[in-house]
Amino acid sequence: MKVESLNRKILELGLDEEEAKYFVFISIMGSTPIRSIVNRYNENRVKVYRVLKKLEEKGFVEKLMGRPVKYVAKPLDELFQRSIDDLQLRLNELEATREDTIKEWKRLSDDVETPTEEPRFRINQGRQQVYNLLVQMCEKAEKEVSLVTTESDLRRLSLYGFDDSLRILAKKGVNFNFMTQVKTLDFEEIEEYYNFTPIRHVPLPSPVRFLITDNSEVLITISMDDSMSMTTQNDTGLWTNAESFVSVMKVFFDALWSLGSDVPSVLYGMKTGIKVQETVTLRSKEEFLDHALEAIQDCQTSLDLVIYELEPEILDTLSKNLHQDANCRIISNLTLDTIDAFSKVTEYAEVKHSKSLTEMNLILVDEKKVIVKLPSWGNNTQSIMSNNIYYVDSMQKIFENNWTHANLMNDTIIKLKKKEKSLKIMQQLQSAFNENNYHVESPGIISGESGTNHTFGLIASKEDPQKSIGIDLLSKKEAMTQITMMGAKRTDLGNMKMILITDWTPKEQVTELAKLYRIQIFEESKALKEIQNLI
Repeated sequence: MKVESLNRKILELGLDEEEAKYFVFISIMGSTPIRSIVNRYNENRVKVYRVLKKLEEKGFVEKLMGRPVKYVAKPLDELFQRSIDDLQLRLNELEATREDTIKEWKRLSDDVETPTEEPRFRINQGRQQVYNLLVQMCEKAEKEVSLVTTESDLRRLSLYGFDDSLRILAKKGVNFNFMTQVKTLDFEEIEEYYNFTPIRHVPLPSPVRFLITDNSEVLITISMDDSMSMTTQNDTGLWTNAESFVSVMKVFFDALWSLGSDVPSVLYGMKTGIKVQETVTLRSKEEFLDHALEAIQDCQTSLDLVIYELEPEILDTLSKNLHQDANCRIISNLTLDTIDAFSKVTEYAEVKHSKSLTEMNLILVDEKKVIVKLPSWGNNTQSIMSNNIYYVDSMQKIFENNWTHANLMNDTIIKLKKKEKSLKIMQQLQSAFNENNYHVESPGIISGESGTNHTFGLIASKEDPQKSIGIDLLSKKEAMTQITMMGAKRTDLGNMKMILITDWTPKEQVTELAKLYRIQIFEESKALKEIQNLI
């Protein structure tokens, strides 16, 4: 074996080229002084000394003291055996720690995202390029192809041979889900598509096309000329494999699919005049109102409304167009501001009050059609119109539940009128106290000697707390309880004057209990005068 070849073999023992070269030289020469190596390789003495020191530290050479100092190489078989023993020891150590190390790595790596390929985006301009890419995406599909496009685009794709490609994919077990807006009965191509893919009808506000394949790629139109031209450049598609974008589009597709109607049912409805079941999103308040008013005018037998946000146009249309034989029920959160408006419709509608309404306007027509206006976010109005029997039925159940728990309008009017009257009394009392330099809070809170806060409908006070006056309205049904509770406040509020105002004449047992707690009772008609005398 040549010296150069031996040097290369020695490198496998963990030496660099200089170290291997000096070690082989010393092995051949035997006991060797530094001067011999310097002369042989014409090297700097300091450099040679440093290399020999490394060989000594690694155990490849031994230094013999004397004049001059000499170096001798260790036996090569001993060095190989030592290297083998070291490697075997390392292997044993790795084997011993492998299981625990792998478990720890798996535990830590669960929280680390595996690097994935960077998402790509590509723009395709012109119908020919877009169609080429669309067909290529479908031909690569292994599981599923989802497509939303226009009626005209399905015709063009059929002329392009798209349906032939789909037949081949269908034989391979690829699933298809197509959606389009059916506008005409003269659509022979759709029957060809329907032989191997379900197709649903969905209203499209403008020409749109997007394709999803295997939930991994999306092709979506940015702009599309919906003419039958196969050479137009006004057809631009954005392709991407960005996972987040594909996921969003799939959610959007699934939502459209759930709202869509089976195309044969739509075609049958167009032929017979029977409306197909569908759910449509209304994009503005104006669109909601237009459909709501039209639905009211078309009502024949029953009309149920939940009115959270009052739309005057709806009540006006009710009074002018509702059929006399139609049963109309309205639920709303009646207030002092809206009660007059609803009072005008009680001739032809039964009205109830509910203060726990969901924030939506709901219109159910003849138990066949529903229009729902949902809560708005900013300037966006979310509304849905549907004649789907399951959706209508669920909304009808919601209405019936609200109707059962709502209060009759007449009872509510009495309570609201009473509340309005009470507010006027409190306002009059507040003015009287202000004129006499009292500080007034309504409702008011005052702290007792124990530090407990006590609430009154109105508190009029001056600097001296003993001159404060607490006023509440006395309920006829709960008079005794209310007086007892106010009496309990007395122990913590000292000599503070306490007054109860009634719109009814109290019985003797009520007045006697009030006297016991040093509480004065004034009837509404005399309250203002009596309190003015006190202050």
